[in-house]
Amino acid sequence: VFNLGVLADTGHPGALDAAVDLLRQAVAATSAGDYDRVRYLFALDNALEKRFERTGVLADIDEAVEVSRQAVAAVPRGHTDHASALANLGNALAMRFELTQASGDLDEAIQVGKKAKAGSSADHPARAQILNNLGGNLLARFKHSGRAADLYEGIKVTRQAAGLLPRGHPGWASATGNLGTALEARFDRT
Repeated sequence: VFNLGVLADTGHPGALDAAVDLLRQAVAATSAGDYDRVRYLFALDNALEKRFERTGVLADIDEAVEVSRQAVAAVPRGHTDHASALANLGNALAMRFELTQASGDLDEAIQVGKKAKAGSSADHPARAQILNNLGGNLLARFKHSGRAADLYEGIKVTRQAAGLLPRGHPGWASATGNLGTALEARFDRT
């Protein structure tokens, strides 16, 4: 059932709906103490975010935020997946902010992103993505509120993310793009 999230990548019009429905069933059928439930929550969050990106339906991103909160609560602190769960929650909150412009969502995305950063070791497999997402969210808040501290922290964090990824890595372009955008914003301030 965990791989049902892959169904969403087929491009078939009903694939995302089927994936979401099946993953909801998998979550409901799995007890809270079963670690497979966490994997189903991760996959459900991913499918809901993909469907939201295609449809723009607020209910999907609202559910993705709730599912991500459940995943954070289910993964013990110190477990490798805890930082990833926090990062997923931050992503869902940032996506909702883009639609609603509710600054509380962006503030919380940054807060959980900082927790994900603190909870991920230097060799954590998602460390670069965690840093890049945090940097992108800090830059978004700078653009939204004009807080210079966010810009400077965003530059520092995205520089760290870009430094962890070799050229050609799928995340390298995103990290260097975020860094370039942040450096341009800093230039515009001077």
